[in-house]
Amino acid sequence: MSLLKSSFWKRICMGSALGALALWSAPVQAGGPRTWESATQEELLRGRLQNVSLSSEGKLFLAPQLQPVYQIGPGLLFSLCADGSSNFFLGTGGDGKVYKVDAKGSGSQFYKAPEPNVFSLACDPQGNLYVGSSPDGKVYKVTPGGQAVEFFDPQDKYIWAQAFDKSGNLWVATGGKGLLHKVDKTGKGEKVYDSEEAHLMSLAFDLDGNAVVGSSPNGIVFRVTPDGKVSVLFDSLLTEIRQVAIDRLGTVYAAALSSSSQDLTSARKEGESKPLLARSGPASAGPESTPPPDSSTTVVVTAGLSAGPSSGASAGRGGEKSVIFRIQKDGTVERIWSSSTDLVYDIQIRDDGKVLAATGTRGRILAIDPARSYAILTESGEEQMVRFAMSGSTLYAAAGNKAALYRLLPARAAKGSFESEIFDAGLPSAWGQIGWTVASPAGTTIELYTRCGNTAEHNKTWSDWTGPYISRKGETVKNPVSRYIQWKAEFKSAGGDKGLLSQDDALQSVTVSYQQTNVRPVIGSLNVLPPGIFMQKLPTTVTVDSGSSSGSGSEDSAAVLDGILSGKTKSFVIPPRRQLRAGARSFQWQASDENKDNLLYHLYFRAENETEWKLLEKDLEDEFFSLDSRRLPDGVYRIRLLADDSQDNPYSQGLSGEMISKPFPMDSTPPVLESVRQEVKGKRVEISFLAKDAGNRIYRSEYSLDGGPWRILAPVDGVADSAQEDYLLQTEELPSGEHLVGLRTADSFGNVGTARILIKTP
Repeated sequence: MSLLKSSFWKRICMGSALGALALWSAPVQAGGPRTWESATQEELLRGRLQNVSLSSEGKLFLAPQLQPVYQIGPGLLFSLCADGSSNFFLGTGGDGKVYKVDAKGSGSQFYKAPEPNVFSLACDPQGNLYVGSSPDGKVYKVTPGGQAVEFFDPQDKYIWAQAFDKSGNLWVATGGKGLLHKVDKTGKGEKVYDSEEAHLMSLAFDLDGNAVVGSSPNGIVFRVTPDGKVSVLFDSLLTEIRQVAIDRLGTVYAAALSSSSQDLTSARKEGESKPLLARSGPASAGPESTPPPDSSTTVVVTAGLSAGPSSGASAGRGGEKSVIFRIQKDGTVERIWSSSTDLVYDIQIRDDGKVLAATGTRGRILAIDPARSYAILTESGEEQMVRFAMSGSTLYAAAGNKAALYRLLPARAAKGSFESEIFDAGLPSAWGQIGWTVASPAGTTIELYTRCGNTAEHNKTWSDWTGPYISRKGETVKNPVSRYIQWKAEFKSAGGDKGLLSQDDALQSVTVSYQQTNVRPVIGSLNVLPPGIFMQKLPTTVTVDSGSSSGSGSEDSAAVLDGILSGKTKSFVIPPRRQLRAGARSFQWQASDENKDNLLYHLYFRAENETEWKLLEKDLEDEFFSLDSRRLPDGVYRIRLLADDSQDNPYSQGLSGEMISKPFPMDSTPPVLESVRQEVKGKRVEISFLAKDAGNRIYRSEYSLDGGPWRILAPVDGVADSAQEDYLLQTEELPSGEHLVGLRTADSFGNVGTARILIKTP
């Protein structure tokens, strides 16, 4: 048996073969000028809007005017309604106050409820206000003159929603027991529906006069006829139906929320004692509620996909917090919008079919198209927009955390701005040109500005805004070398009524070019492999199914094989294959370049008693090199590796990193067998010899008798671990006559020395 096929070499090669199946991705981009482009809604969502709309196509344009009407000040606002005389009533949390505001923006406290929270308000045609207070669950009737009486006590904890039917009866949806009441004009109530849900959260009437009710904790939409017959329109499989609305064709829209604080399945099994409105922003004050969403959170909203008929397929997906469903008269249900980070608090249906949604995080109002694309109509700068109310054809919106009332006008704002997200170039960079495109130019002035710094967040160390840049074909950025950059667009127009989502003068895309400062390559490791290992380069790439990974973060051999056979599209570079080859000496390394430059490698060698490096190989592209040890005299050497990025950088700007290996021996001289002696003892023979190597240790000796198989021979001291070893071979009894004994000894480099002995037995 050949020494190169022994267990020692098998162990080395088996490990290297398994290692070769660990794949790494190929570099995706070399150094050179780069471009940061902002052109999609997803990219621009991370920016900040001021009087600017953002369309589903990623276009920025002046928004309809969002005018402040009345500011209550710090505090929570939960409810809003409008009477027939252009007056607005705002219900607060924590202090139980109701404010009355006229169309001119003059307002004052109108009523103080005995309970701390006013979750719902309703106005009748006579101008009377109905205040639903919590947590003692009563409805108070307040006349236009401010006289208040207790109107109805449902014997429940929360008054979540109120609405009048065509006959003038007030319907009241409660929480705690989940009851639905119908109350006549005298305040006499009857229980229409005692649900199995803990809370009935939302209420509206369809075109046939049926009540449409949304519940919690199981997120169900019910239909309740005037005579109390109940049916389920839709089981959302989310936690809460925050709001329901009906369009002019009778289509039902439901805004559903999912609990982010606990597992949805367990919530449905155990039954939530409090809905999200009582637990999360802009939730009630006090110990029952958790803080509202942080206003600095980035909103990432994705258009919904069709849910099909109402079924389990409509459940929240992948951590969704909020979904808006459209429920057709035939029972078909579609998801028209969803978000994994934002909450929708109220919805309003326009005659053109667009759904307006009041959301949290940055107080945005969304316009959702029936085709399920959406635009950010405007951003108030408040933490949450929580309620809508219509007065004539004008939409009013209430902010929840800085209790305030706004009016949305179709006329465009005269000016607005958009600040992009902060872009990380990865390394300090020289900035090139900024350019942009405008869709449907019609006279609005658009000017761009830039600022930069070396911290991930803007602070006083950043530069001031530079600009304006006015030539959209491109201007040189006037900022110094830095790692981070941000751009701002300012819009100026004469205004005018151009409709809710006119996209004239829309900023369509912005590009900023930059060149990273070149950084020296870094060599992470330089390994000298065991003697006899030869590195063979394999084809550059294979295609591997990206779904075939075991999930551990690396591809295994089965994934590689599946990829080769299936021809999938994910490309990987394959490490070299390790082979056994006598006299081979191999080196393997890992290097990286922060600029993603392509690297060339140069190898130098030097013996231990020498002072100058000699070139061994240059312009290597692979991260390995194999050498025939016979190219160098026996001795102890070191390897010096240079990683060079010059090919991807201008002349004289290339850099190199280096590393020097540990000392390693080179040996191409085989061991010698000396002092060979034989002694015949009857039918047995004893053979002794000395195996000696000039530069390395003796690894193994073997013998063969009369051309038979090679058998391992142990040294006299039992362990082959030094440059010379004594051996004693004692044969079994041999037949009379002449016999041939072969001896061979290998050193740790795989060099083999041999000897033959002819013996005779009597």
